[in-house]
Amino acid sequence: MKEFSDIVNEAQMKKGEKVILNGGEPTCSSYFKEIVDFCKDKELRIDLFTNGRYFKDFSRCEQIFNKGSFYIRIPLFGMKMVHDNLTGGKGNFKETISGIENISKYYGNKETLEIKLLLSKETVKHNLSIIKYLKSLGIADNCTFSLNPLIVSKSVLKNHNLFCDDYSNLMQKSYSLLEYCKEYFIDIITPLVPICILPEQFKNDLIKNYCCQSGQVFFNDKYNIDTDVVNNTFGSYEVRCMDCDYCDLCPKYPRTYLEYRNGVLENE
Repeated sequence: MKEFSDIVNEAQMKKGEKVILNGGEPTCSSYFKEIVDFCKDKELRIDLFTNGRYFKDFSRCEQIFNKGSFYIRIPLFGMKMVHDNLTGGKGNFKETISGIENISKYYGNKETLEIKLLLSKETVKHNLSIIKYLKSLGIADNCTFSLNPLIVSKSVLKNHNLFCDDYSNLMQKSYSLLEYCKEYFIDIITPLVPICILPEQFKNDLIKNYCCQSGQVFFNDKYNIDTDVVNNTFGSYEVRCMDCDYCDLCPKYPRTYLEYRNGVLENE
């Protein structure tokens, strides 16, 4: 905890600036509540990446979110057994949905809760079912959905044939999802997807969610030698794929997963 507070203090972070709490799973840390309270006392905005299972107990929503500015991001990798298999635990889907329901009840606005959907060969088949399921629970209107590229990890490389495909193909397989969101006025964003692969009929709507990508500094646990991530973050890929009308908006990310994967392997 002291190491975290020292970093924030040394950075002279000011009221309203953003702190990203990521993991692993940050709610598993014995210092989680202390870190959150410290950020709230500093009046910092908290961007929380979590599996949501911590909040299956509604009282924890009241304890954690009782004051301060939060943005919560929760990934869903598929329906029930698919999500459980990919996250490595039976019942994970049910607990995550309970957490999403409680956060949705507590906040009731899409400016606070984001459901992260993955663009991969296996998970893209389940994304529309996830949105329809959350709509049936009355949650879809209280959150934003995002389509996200894969983070390059050892497990992804090991299971390349299961997960990896050209992102253009994956976006084509997402047409029905985009059409459904448009028909039912459900918020869907794609801020990490290269603009050039967005479907033309949805591009004008989706491009509103892009903004100039500013630099970010990441503090990593130097003792975590077993990290699954191969190349840290999306931002570590520095080369623009091409010059186009969207260069100033588009994220620094290649047009295909294979370009990124090959680049990583060449640097290893």
